[in-house]
Amino acid sequence: MSKETIKFSINLFAEYWDKPPEVKILLDDVPQIDKQLDKGSNNLTFVETCKFNEPHRLTIIRSGKDNKQVKVNYDGGLLDQYVILQKIVIDGVDIQNIIQSRSVFEAHYPEPWASQQLAAGIQLEKAAIGVTTFGHNGIWYLNFTSPFYEYLMKWMGGGVFNDEL
Repeated sequence: MSKETIKFSINLFAEYWDKPPEVKILLDDVPQIDKQLDKGSNNLTFVETCKFNEPHRLTIIRSGKDNKQVKVNYDGGLLDQYVILQKIVIDGVDIQNIIQSRSVFEAHYPEPWASQQLAAGIQLEKAAIGVTTFGHNGIWYLNFTSPFYEYLMKWMGGGVFNDEL
């Protein structure tokens, strides 16, 4: 069975005032990185081997935010904790356009806030395509296939993806 070794470089920007956000990065459910983020830019890299002609999933699990991490100051200023996915480079290719059109973020909304929103008639998104600001805890993922260059060619040419079949 053919395989390729792929380098993943993920840049996450973290903002917080109290507790740092945490991320777990997985490839095909195998943990690659598990860490608390530093304030500001965090460049996380790993290398993994992917089997050809099989679906793969890159996952970022964002956690570490509780109801105490959002606070309004006496002057009206907001203190918050959030993570921004700034860039992903796979095998030397910045995949920003793919992220915007094919990635998914599933937020884990906190209680009692989520129930209050629903009671007010506000529908909360279950899965949002192209979201790169993670204000809530949740799971972000991108499905792709290997060889990665073939996946890129299909994406650029409007080809059919395995997850659309």
